[in-house]
Amino acid sequence: TEPPQSDRACSPELLPRHASIPPPFKPKRVVVVFGVGKDTLGETIVRWLSNAHHDSSVHYKYTVVACGRNEQVLKELKTQMQAVHFYSIDALDSDGLDYFANKVLQQHGPPNLILNAIGMSTPPMAFDKTPAAQFNLIVDTMVKGTANINRAFLPMMCSVPAGQGYEGVIINFSSNWGRTAIDGHSALCTAKWAIEGLSKSIAQELPPNVAVIPCNPGAIHTEGLQNLLGPDRARDALPPIEWASRAIPFLLSLSPRDNGRSLTCPGAPTHHYDNALQTSKPMWALGFN
Repeated sequence: TEPPQSDRACSPELLPRHASIPPPFKPKRVVVVFGVGKDTLGETIVRWLSNAHHDSSVHYKYTVVACGRNEQVLKELKTQMQAVHFYSIDALDSDGLDYFANKVLQQHGPPNLILNAIGMSTPPMAFDKTPAAQFNLIVDTMVKGTANINRAFLPMMCSVPAGQGYEGVIINFSSNWGRTAIDGHSALCTAKWAIEGLSKSIAQELPPNVAVIPCNPGAIHTEGLQNLLGPDRARDALPPIEWASRAIPFLLSLSPRDNGRSLTCPGAPTHHYDNALQTSKPMWALGFN
């Protein structure tokens, strides 16, 4: 009899690309961050996690693996964050991602948390004025890149049986524009809505100790947001350091019980919590302000 779809989705027998995890399994706090570049959400996350190594109030210490496309930028960041493992990765290179995922598994074990912050930002442009090549690049990068990341890492995460102390969470960063829409950014809205649907579909195929969660990070004052909205409209967004202090502890607290929920980080503009398609925050997380 053919196994149910939920058992087939991450079966190591059906997806044998990764080496088996040698017993006994020893839990680690391994965090992999995608979308790391200069003045990006990914860089903000990696800096906070790097600083957590020196903060006595942080309960866990993290093995941080940071991934981005610009090798030169990553080399510069490495000089500032020696404890972080930096890798130049193109999320559209599925074979390269498979190789990289195996490397992470062998060196650090299966990740406890993957933060997928890949994206592109372009100035506003009407749909009928947007070149097809630009539209396709934005959608391909965000949607196919997200699918490739999830496809590369989920088999190893799902291969650890529940009950051994391991929990694995993938957070695919969506946006408020993945639940509403804005003029001038048809490609971005298309991609962000797709990330929501992709994450929620995958979530239904996972074992109880693994989760995929679409999450709106809120508004962070980065170069990308200024490019999207313009300097004036981006001015009210949270500075990266302030965003990190509110949002990252919340992200680190998420677990498989949040699987498939459309969440929004603390500190987002009030209207980000008003969308009927999402649950703003779990009841147990209301302490994150």
